[in-house]
Amino acid sequence: MNKQKLLSEIMKREQKIAQLSKKINEYTSQKNGVQSELNELNRIRKKIEDIEAEAIKKQNTLEEDLKKILDRPTKQKQEKVAETDAG
Repeated sequence: MNKQKLLSEIMKREQKIAQLSKKINEYTSQKNGVQSELNELNRIRKKIEDIEAEAIKKQNTLEEDLKKILDRPTKQKQEKVAETDAG
């Protein structure tokens, strides 16, 4: 009878281990899915940062070009004033 109780206890523990193992596998699968999503979000974040950096670079270039365009008439006026003063 003692052997029967031991076998029964062993079977219960094996079932418990199997259940815990199944839960561990489920959690591991969920963790891997979450990690995959996190990696994708990080890739998207990096792309957004790259796009923002490029937009800032283009904006700065446009502002510099606009400043050059706006400075042109001023330079022409200054040259005319210089010519008048020299003449």
